[in-house]
Amino acid sequence: MIKFTNFNQFYELFSLFLLMQIGNFFHSLTLVAILNNINLKKMRTLLLFVLFLIFSSCRKEKTEDIISVSENLIKKTEIEAKLIAVKSNKSIDFSNQITTQKITSEFGKPITIEKENLSDLYGAEPWTILKYNGLEIVLEGDFISEITVSNEDWKIGDFKVGDKESKILTKLERAEKKDSDYNLYLFPKLDGVFFCKTNKQDEVIKLGISNTNF
Repeated sequence: MIKFTNFNQFYELFSLFLLMQIGNFFHSLTLVAILNNINLKKMRTLLLFVLFLIFSSCRKEKTEDIISVSENLIKKTEIEAKLIAVKSNKSIDFSNQITTQKITSEFGKPITIEKENLSDLYGAEPWTILKYNGLEIVLEGDFISEITVSNEDWKIGDFKVGDKESKILTKLERAEKKDSDYNLYLFPKLDGVFFCKTNKQDEVIKLGISNTNF
């Protein structure tokens, strides 16, 4: 059995097969025309016009397929890099610089704040960890390096705990990098990855963003 890896491969092979069949068809019609004293020129002109209509239709279908793929790619870039509090609808943009004060002004006082006051020996920025109910935010300097969401009170872009992973697949592309505990996806406009963990029902039970500023 022949397996096709993409639409173009199928289209090219099908076109070759169609041309072979058309050649056989022309040969048969020529014999019929000769035997029945039919005007060959008029017959060929008519057949060429019919073939033109067929190929125009095929090209239109291929163009529509390309447009569909393009629209799908555009769709995959529509998600905003925002962490959203579901109840208040307040949000922060985690793709840009942000301070602890900005986060707390939007989401309120966290349950705990852990801080490292000095950069380490390798020059890494001091980190800050803010913990809310169902949410953990890790900052390195003035950039968010990781977000982890574990309940339905928070959303990352369009996604939250309880969503089916199939919803994520319609918006994001899988990352080449693998992880034993999480499924990884590319997130538009970020160098990091979107991660999620699912249960047996394919429902998301944990999700987040990792290494957004690297």
